[in-house]
Amino acid sequence: MKKMTPRNFLTFTISGAAVLVLATGCGTTHKAEAPTQSGFLQTYRHLEKVDDSTYRYVNAERLPRYKRFHVFPVKVLATQFKDHPLTPDQTQKISEFVGKAIANALSDRYPIVTDPGADVGEIHVAITKAYKLGNQVGYSMEGEILDSYSNVQVAAVRRSEIGEARLGDWWEGPTFKGMIEAWAKRVRQALDQVNAK
Repeated sequence: MKKMTPRNFLTFTISGAAVLVLATGCGTTHKAEAPTQSGFLQTYRHLEKVDDSTYRYVNAERLPRYKRFHVFPVKVLATQFKDHPLTPDQTQKISEFVGKAIANALSDRYPIVTDPGADVGEIHVAITKAYKLGNQVGYSMEGEILDSYSNVQVAAVRRSEIGEARLGDWWEGPTFKGMIEAWAKRVRQALDQVNAK
């Protein structure tokens, strides 16, 4: 099975996404925390280190087969931010925002579907951690694309990212939303890149 790790893929690292990854954005004065395994991904054995904040895997032979995607509800495994527990309402809003960002970035070229198919890839993403470093906010995420029939992992990312904090809670503010939207766009660029080969 041939592996390739394109420069821009799932860099939440939302890898980005990512991956599920991609270049770091938002100027920072601190380094993002090193991402740790949460157990969310189907497997971690294919991941290769890109830098201290990003690990990723892309099966460049199989990934171009997928022309449609099923974006599964985003899991929020982070339970608190700045020692304050995340409420169920906050968790739901974070999940919805990240899922919509991914769908919006892909849908004009890659239809978003809910049924499996030979050309359907399943996108699974989790926000695994939320934290603050000085005047910056950070998050860690994991994401993967699976074959909708065989459940084989064809791309994956594990990433942490930080950006300058602004007004509002971390998940409501422009910093977090901007990082997620930028990651989702890099996921799109990565898919376009492997499909162009």
